[in-house]
Amino acid sequence: MSRHTRCARRWNHDSGYLTEIAKPKLEDYLAHCDKVTLDLVASFQRAIVEDLVGRTLAAARAYDVATLFVTGGVAANQELRQTFEREAAKEGLPVYFPSRPLSTDNAAMIAAAGVPEISVKEFCCDGFLCRSQLNLAVKICRQVVYEAATGRLH
Repeated sequence: MSRHTRCARRWNHDSGYLTEIAKPKLEDYLAHCDKVTLDLVASFQRAIVEDLVGRTLAAARAYDVATLFVTGGVAANQELRQTFEREAAKEGLPVYFPSRPLSTDNAAMIAAAGVPEISVKEFCCDGFLCRSQLNLAVKICRQVVYEAATGRLH
């Protein structure tokens, strides 16, 4: 299997080896859903998108916001992106999204931000102590600014 193919590894009990299996595509999941289930899922997504966009634009109006940045895992959702772009444009409000690889949930983002520190064994402290770090926010802001400056921010 090509190293560029998205896959998972599964233990093959017959051979005793790990084997690669192709990652299921959306169509693979949809084939197992009936029309009622698909309609329910689509309706739920639409309701969430409309609520998020509506509340965000209402807050933008209330606080006289000049630009919107939509981030986090939800920013990867195509319907949300399209709806934000359409509705924000009606109000003359620019809206930006990070690239999809950077549209991750907070846990994944924090884990990814910690990899460089762990690789050089740079830890915040001895023992177990949790504290918020502005450094992570600064790193993320720098990446967003870089993407905007290089035209890669969508």
